[in-house]
Amino acid sequence: MKGDLLIEWRRAAPPRHPERDAAFRAILADLKSRLEERGVWVAILETPLPRDAAGQVLMNGAPVEELVPVQGCDEGCSGCTGGGAGSGRPACEEMPEPLLRLAALRASGMKR
Repeated sequence: MKGDLLIEWRRAAPPRHPERDAAFRAILADLKSRLEERGVWVAILETPLPRDAAGQVLMNGAPVEELVPVQGCDEGCSGCTGGGAGSGRPACEEMPEPLLRLAALRASGMKR
């Protein structure tokens, strides 16, 4: 059974890396388009946080790292502060597109 999907991207404002944010926004828009073609209603919500706050991506309220394994998040992820190059885990905007796709499919009930 296909369900609805709310993707919430909690991100720093103003953006730390505007180019990376724009690329990530395009990935989310493409993901939305692909899922809607399969009959899944998708909404994307960007929640601005203070510049030094931890970023996070939630799908239907669940953090991505709870839906799919994210390298470096075995102890539990508290967001993306410190994520990125050299930290052992990706920043939100650096998460591989296949990982986001799988998380979206699981959150919408299209895949276990």
